[in-house]
Amino acid sequence: MAEADPNYVQVLCDDYTPELAAVVQRITHQPMAERSANPKDLGETMVIAHAVVAAEAGDEVTVLIDDGDGARTAASESRRLERLRDSGRPVGSINLFSTVTILRTAAARGFIANRSDLRLVYKRLRELDDGLPPIETTGLLSNTGFGGGPERRRAPASGPERDQGAGAGQLSACTARVPKGEQEGRPRCVPR
Repeated sequence: MAEADPNYVQVLCDDYTPELAAVVQRITHQPMAERSANPKDLGETMVIAHAVVAAEAGDEVTVLIDDGDGARTAASESRRLERLRDSGRPVGSINLFSTVTILRTAAARGFIANRSDLRLVYKRLRELDDGLPPIETTGLLSNTGFGGGPERRRAPASGPERDQGAGAGQLSACTARVPKGEQEGRPRCVPR
């Protein structure tokens, strides 16, 4: 796996910290050690926990989550942070994106030329993420407008359309699925 550009993606450590543990306890109603023992949706849980910890420290955080329950939890935490900001607390925010939103925006801006290319891109993504539903259930094939030439390919300063939140942020948390057999020998935590 190629190294990610640290200006865009940071691999975060899932080891216990009091801050992570408090968020995991709040969003899952389980102690972090207990929740970490169950791999189901653990990636989404830890992405949300890292995002909340960073946002509570004042960062603007963007997360990519396709899982419905995970997206609802992230949206709920985003609203909680907004209430804290409204009450005067100096906290950041969480911006939530989904693969469908990104693909719809990419198609509209001309990065994906047609439905055939969209199907191919989605098929490749789905091979890497078992959480993505079949493309036929996403509305992408019927509701996606395909954009024009190079003049449409420039991203606006405000970033792509968002599912939740406002403002452009740095991608501070993401999940990556590593195929079984490739996990051995990988570091659990990658220092910043």
